[in-house]
Amino acid sequence: MYCAFCGNEIPGTGQFCPSCGKGEFSAAFRIPERREPFWVDTLKKIVAAFVILFALAFILRTYEGMAPANRCTSKDSKAVVAVEMALSSWREGRLGGEYWKSNAEQKRLFAVRDFERIAGYELQGKPNASAYTYRIDSSTKAGTPITKNWTFYVVLEGEDCRIADVAEE
Repeated sequence: MYCAFCGNEIPGTGQFCPSCGKGEFSAAFRIPERREPFWVDTLKKIVAAFVILFALAFILRTYEGMAPANRCTSKDSKAVVAVEMALSSWREGRLGGEYWKSNAEQKRLFAVRDFERIAGYELQGKPNASAYTYRIDSSTKAGTPITKNWTFYVVLEGEDCRIADVAEE
């Protein structure tokens, strides 16, 4: 049996707590209470906190996948990355097809030497879409240097920003 006032064990059939002196005439004296060590209680609180944090992270991740509002807009860096990765691929002589929307007609600029982003803007009436204008230094098949402005149209496809089209300005 344990004392309800101080929590110490009362040996045998004692009528008084040897630690605090409270007697069995108190109703609380008869309650057998077993207290867990401090570290067990603390550990339970830490585990509960981790469970809550994990649940919140899962909910936020699920919500992010369900509500892709404001994705691939001119404020979303992933849209710019798609365009610049495609341009870098072309500069290295690769096709860069992985940055294109799956049903888009993939285009390729010949011999890209350098590029610079001039502008980025939202496409009116099209959520999760944007356009970027780049000044691109390249050359013709004959090797003549040429600099032109090209606009890349970027849209959301699944979870990724992809190029839907490229047009010369």
